[in-house]
Amino acid sequence: MSDPMNTVEVAVEQRLVGLYSATKTLRDLSRDTEGRTVIGRPKCLEEIELVRDVLSRIIDEVGGKHG
Repeated sequence: MSDPMNTVEVAVEQRLVGLYSATKTLRDLSRDTEGRTVIGRPKCLEEIELVRDVLSRIIDEVGGKHG
């Protein structure tokens, strides 16, 4: 019998929780002077933009245009 925790649905949900947690933490850090300074570094901004672009492509690929 397969483990119900070992499904694609669970994997997606776990990643979404992690993604939400990471973005919330980055948002909180961006409200702090030191955090804003670190996030504002070119390498950090590049990585945030890369992730944003990948997420946008995922939304487009799965037909997530709800506008």
